[in-house]
Amino acid sequence: METQDFFPEQMDVPRDFMLSFPLNQNSYLINGELHEWQGFFEDVYSPIYVRIENKLTNHIGSYPLMDKETALFALDSAVNAYNNGEGVWPKMTIEQRIDCFKKFVSLVKEQRKVVVNLLMWKLVKTERF
Repeated sequence: METQDFFPEQMDVPRDFMLSFPLNQNSYLINGELHEWQGFFEDVYSPIYVRIENKLTNHIGSYPLMDKETALFALDSAVNAYNNGEGVWPKMTIEQRIDCFKKFVSLVKEQRKVVVNLLMWKLVKTERF
């Protein structure tokens, strides 16, 4: 028996727990706008291997490896948005902030299955963690 025989074929993983391999994040958010990243990426690996066409893989995706210039641009945009306590968010009432947070939570709930699957593959946790 070969080492790869100890690992499941990708098609044997239950559909509900499968990721669309690989999941590559190629954009980033600054000033409320998505920008496509043109630089380097950091690969993400799972401790769990699967066989795809008789090859073992645990690569589950990648994310932008931001450079100093982009990070400082993001920081500047956050500082400008806060505007010494005079920005939109700091000047909102508690009710307005709660409404924003409720909207955010409802959007995250729509992505729950994707997030849970990513955590399962990355952290080797069960669906009910």
